[in-house]
Amino acid sequence: TTEIYTLSLHDALPICRYIYCNIRSLNVFIVFNMHLREFIWIFGDVFFWSELMRFLHTADWHLGKSFFEKSLVEDQAFFLEQLKTELKNNYDALIVSGDIYDRSVPPSDAVTLLGSFLSQIHGSFPELHIFLLAGNHDSAERLSFAKEILGESNIHLCTDCRAFTEPVIIGDTAVYQLPFLTAGCICKTNSDEILRSQQDLLSAAVTEIESFHKKKYPSLNSVLSAHLFAAGGLRSDSERIPVGTADQVDAALLDFFDYTALGHLHSFQKAGKSAWYSGSPLSYSFDEAGSAKFMLDVKLENHCASINKIPVKPLHRCSVIKGTFAELKNASSFSEYEDDYVQAVCTDLSVVANPMAVLRKRYENILSFGYERKNSNNTRSDSIQKRRELLDASSSVESYSKVFEAFLDDLYGPGCICSDNSFSKEVEEFKKACDELNKLGE
Repeated sequence: TTEIYTLSLHDALPICRYIYCNIRSLNVFIVFNMHLREFIWIFGDVFFWSELMRFLHTADWHLGKSFFEKSLVEDQAFFLEQLKTELKNNYDALIVSGDIYDRSVPPSDAVTLLGSFLSQIHGSFPELHIFLLAGNHDSAERLSFAKEILGESNIHLCTDCRAFTEPVIIGDTAVYQLPFLTAGCICKTNSDEILRSQQDLLSAAVTEIESFHKKKYPSLNSVLSAHLFAAGGLRSDSERIPVGTADQVDAALLDFFDYTALGHLHSFQKAGKSAWYSGSPLSYSFDEAGSAKFMLDVKLENHCASINKIPVKPLHRCSVIKGTFAELKNASSFSEYEDDYVQAVCTDLSVVANPMAVLRKRYENILSFGYERKNSNNTRSDSIQKRRELLDASSSVESYSKVFEAFLDDLYGPGCICSDNSFSKEVEEFKKACDELNKLGE
């Protein structure tokens, strides 16, 4: 009689050590495969077997993206080199959950970068399964080029919903993929009803996958890669997300899966019971300045996933610096940002001539410059109303001057004119212009 038990490696090793130390007369064999993922223990008529599925989860590469008109292809290539290095640590799969490219017609250097990356990692790791998913930025048709041939090389492109219930089986894990869902791409089972909302589309898809999985692969682990916006998730300025909540979904719909690899939101975060956003590998907006970026090392065994964050080092950090123009230009405290992608915020009330050209001598990669807007007790609508009242009260040059002064107060903060006489010359010039216009009108 042969009995089969399944144990995790963590639970089985102490048993093996006990038998080795205390019952050496018994015939015990311990076998590991070359990657230490498969554990086999033969003890007389007893056979123990457990297999660990390990994969790297990342998303939202946005290859070909420009940041304030600055191409990020060099930065993205730097990230992909780190990814190739990490894959040396014996992974079964690489899962990329959508937005491979930044736009539907990517620039040629982005296409070349992806092609070169896939060629290199397939050559280095021919047994590695690579899952690429179409996100809302990708063109499904273009991304699907040569998908059948690539599939024969373990590169699995998912760009439509025609076969979303058919998983790729890796050991004792079934991996499903769902691209970004568009209206009408999925219909209810045994119905011609067209589903339009993300919630309805995802619900129908998960229902079909769950039914299929329980029927055909009931004992296997289940993994889903999807590109969607889970309600309650933290968004950033670099994401293309419609106003409102119509395109948001309830993360509880994903609870069936042992792990859901999500893309779409650019910050690392958990969504629901066992769903995670890896986040984008780079900061693509200045509101992400200072935030850490990760790849996720996921280990799945016996329907239980463990996650380890792998930090991504950027070629250029994304930083926001603030100070007077003199400080931005000369202060030693800002020296650590000289190689970063920089957004400079000037606290001066006076306007600086050609600030970008001046600061670029120090910050080679400065991308944005602006002035800090002083806090005011008046809202913008209050300020506009005040100016209208001044115009209605009189049409004299003096009233026009007061309107101009109110405009400057709104722009640079109350008291900006009298604080250091910064705008006294501008006010006088405005008065002269109004006086000349009045004379022409007469």
